[in-house]
Amino acid sequence: MTWLLTYLIGERCKYDDDCFVDNSYCEMQQICECKENFLPSEDGESCVAMIGAHCHSKYDCTTLPNSICKEDKCICERGFVPDAQQTKCLPTAQRIKDKCEHDFQCKERLGGNSYCFNEQCLCYPGYHFENWCISSKRLHEVCRNNSQCFIGEYYQNSVLCLSGYCKCAPGYHEELNLCIVNAGSLNIPTGLRLVMIFSALVHIGLQQVNNY
Repeated sequence: MTWLLTYLIGERCKYDDDCFVDNSYCEMQQICECKENFLPSEDGESCVAMIGAHCHSKYDCTTLPNSICKEDKCICERGFVPDAQQTKCLPTAQRIKDKCEHDFQCKERLGGNSYCFNEQCLCYPGYHFENWCISSKRLHEVCRNNSQCFIGEYYQNSVLCLSGYCKCAPGYHEELNLCIVNAGSLNIPTGLRLVMIFSALVHIGLQQVNNY
């Protein structure tokens, strides 16, 4: 018997043993191909595991970074999620503005109201981050807890859920739908105060657009 001793994916073969590349076989006794859920590397010298590739140990999944072998299949390890093509394990975002490539990296931990924009995980307009992306309640809207009340990142401590409604916290008063610190309570430079008001008004505007 003549052995072809094939080393590369795509080369001719007659038997499975002719294909020396791990996780390859001889397709129709003609060409060395990668097994199901494995992809050929660019140089054809290896078969790269995809999500769901059959495995016996973590060694079989080493070509898929950040994966483990569980129940005879390569899956992403904790803290990672498959990409859309099932060829990579991408890190899940843990906080807002974490780096991302796809929406599902954000949604895994931050919830369905998050998305990936300019390689950063953000909450949709009308939502803010409080362990995950939750709906923002403006002044005088019904609320269940303090975390729901949000009028801008510069005002996180100025609004509370009081008697079932979002209201300005003690020591603050309402001005232009914002909660402004009372005179004498805190010395804020005029320039910074204007920036804070503008930022919050932009956020409120986005919330209103999102509600239509």
